Amino acid sequence: VAIPSSLKKTLVLSLYNITGKNICSWNISGPGYHNVMWKGKSEGDSNISTGMYFARLYGGSKILQTKIILVK
Repeated sequence: VAIPSSLKKTLVLSLYNITGKNICSWNISGPGYHNVMWKGKSEGDSNISTGMYFARLYGGSKILQTKIILVK
């Protein structure tokens, strides 16, 4: 994730399943490049099944979303 230097807010990267349930989230702060590694587990450390998920990056009035396929 690349955060421009003009953005001073903390962003939130969240993963959702196809029903809209939040699986896990990360707070991302500060400009620059940030790496996030997801090990296919929920915030409660439960294994997540193979399938399609949505990644949403939001902060302020901007929202970016993409699809992610988890294959085990």
